[in-house]
Amino acid sequence: MLSFTILVLFSVLLLTPTVGAVCSVCFGQGVGCDGTEAKCPWNTDVSANFEFVRNALAGTATAATAVKIAKVVPLRLRRIFDNQVLGTICAIVTKVRNGANFDPVGKTYKQIHSAIERGDFSKREAKMHFVGLLEECDVSTPEGVIKAKVIEQHLSILKESPNGANPDASSRGAFIFVLAKISNVVCKVKEVGATLEECFECDDDEAQSSSGSRSSPSKAKVNLVRPKSFGNMVMLLNDFVLFCAASGLASPLLLCPFLADVVFLPISEGTLDWPVAFELLIIYLQQIEAQPEIWHLGNVYAQSGAIDVRRREADIVARAKYSSTFFRTRGGNPQDDSKRNGGDHGGSVKNVQLFNASATKACISWNDDTPHWAKHLDSNGRCRFLHACSQWVTDKGKNGQCLGPHKRKECDYNEAKKCKAPVKD
Repeated sequence: MLSFTILVLFSVLLLTPTVGAVCSVCFGQGVGCDGTEAKCPWNTDVSANFEFVRNALAGTATAATAVKIAKVVPLRLRRIFDNQVLGTICAIVTKVRNGANFDPVGKTYKQIHSAIERGDFSKREAKMHFVGLLEECDVSTPEGVIKAKVIEQHLSILKESPNGANPDASSRGAFIFVLAKISNVVCKVKEVGATLEECFECDDDEAQSSSGSRSSPSKAKVNLVRPKSFGNMVMLLNDFVLFCAASGLASPLLLCPFLADVVFLPISEGTLDWPVAFELLIIYLQQIEAQPEIWHLGNVYAQSGAIDVRRREADIVARAKYSSTFFRTRGGNPQDDSKRNGGDHGGSVKNVQLFNASATKACISWNDDTPHWAKHLDSNGRCRFLHACSQWVTDKGKNGQCLGPHKRKECDYNEAKKCKAPVKD
């Protein structure tokens, strides 16, 4: 009996995982992690990626620096961002800033090729540079002959190389490029009737190759495919945050509050439909990437101003790009809206306390102490109208209401300015 008990205890010890061997950073989920926090790829690779981006912003990094994501992101993202795409992102991040010109003098062929990839230097300029070096070679000496042959090899390789990113493209930043790459997997659905694609990078306009055919298009060419539903957008932005955090492009401590201000808070408050919020995100990202020396994720929303103007611009773009079925019904009040729809209210809901604090029309149901119609609640169960006094008044313009923090039967507004019907003009 004692032998059997010892055998059972020994088996339990063998089969029970050792808690101390599990990494406290990735909890065993990191590829290749040996349980040591200091060597965990979720720690080391991500830190190295952030260091690369920091050096790139300081102008001390090169596109040859590799961003490592293979051990820190899910397989679905590793399939999107292969080594070639990661190289394009590195080229975008290390692009010459503030109008500085790339100087090829003293640079290796690899450095010049990287400058071509990111759009800092054209193939035509590179050709002229190497031709000039070739003319300077003294072929009467053995050293000059060797140098000339090396330069000729560079010219031959350059001739067969693909064109680089177009320096005049409408968007050259990494954020929209990454968002667009992910959207091609998350949002690419054949059954969407309307075309929702928009090109953010264009083919380089380099002359045709000597073979008569056009060179291969830029690796930075990508189409942004707009989400087809709110859930689709959430999945797209989830993977966007994940990749940006893993690659070092942005800290979640900056990116998440930015997305909350621009996208998620306006949607949850009922002030913006999700397509408008998504278009607003694109507008802000374009602003950051147009002037990266001025704007970044931490200041563009609060300090660039004109929030209402940008929201109107986003609304116009969204209504042109999306079907009208994606938008909430606007205007009117609950009573009139129910009459227009033949009295089909979709059921009633009692004790609705939450409401849209940004609405400009008072809620009739709240004022009359009657249940809310389900059709007048948003997806979060909140009233689309303002829980405020619905008393019509004459001194607040067309359709003016008291909107005080009380119900209509308790209204203490100036009696001389109350009216029984809304002012029409």
